[in-house]
Amino acid sequence: MRKTLPLFVTCLILFSCGKTDDPASPVVARVGKSVLTNADVEHIQMSVSNNTYSKRDIIANWIDRELLYHAAQEAGIENDKVLETKIEAYRKELFGRTFLDNYASANIEVDNSEIRSHYDANRAMFRYNGDGARIIHFFVNTDTTADFIAETLRNSDESVDRKILLSDYKAEVLTVEKGNNIDILDDAIFSNNRINVILGPLKTDYGYHVIEVLNRYRSGSQIALDEVYDEIYQIIFNRKKQLRSTTLIDSLRNHYNIKIYLENN
Repeated sequence: MRKTLPLFVTCLILFSCGKTDDPASPVVARVGKSVLTNADVEHIQMSVSNNTYSKRDIIANWIDRELLYHAAQEAGIENDKVLETKIEAYRKELFGRTFLDNYASANIEVDNSEIRSHYDANRAMFRYNGDGARIIHFFVNTDTTADFIAETLRNSDESVDRKILLSDYKAEVLTVEKGNNIDILDDAIFSNNRINVILGPLKTDYGYHVIEVLNRYRSGSQIALDEVYDEIYQIIFNRKKQLRSTTLIDSLRNHYNIKIYLENN
């Protein structure tokens, strides 16, 4: 079943997709004069935090949105005064939230000592819930490329070759838990306890996977700091960002003249 994209992704589609052909990027879908390019799809995929929406999901939702938009135009909904009020309110919300996000995020610093302190104080939170593995994951579109990556990994003794592969094919170093992956990957990774093994190419409906297993972990074991470093960084960053946001709103209340007329409510 195709996934329905959340509202914020729909907004990304609305604002990022052009109305005319872009010669620099192939068109992947068209509804009337509106087009969706490959660059548009990649931009939307990069903006989705959990990265679970496929190109098919994005294209299908874009087509639905365009069809409904054209139907709404023909029905004259663009001239609806109530809708215009809602659009203006959303416009102010979007501008304000963008300003707040940019202001609150600027120049926030999180140092290593803060991250270490948080890790030490919350060690019980950083344990594996199930059996896991640390892997390097490659995902490509063709079997030829997947074969090349797998053979290079199996035959190369030079770390520089691996660094080039990681960079050229945008590989990810991930920690995965048993049972949380698609079946073909889960079976390949957890069918034995070997490490430093190259798996694949593994064919799925959307492409080919090549995996190198770096390490394995048992359920309940402690997760090393370097594996949760980014997660802790984000926790501390968001905490500081929220504090700045609150401080900004308080300062704006003092800066602008605000009057509330309760008698008119």
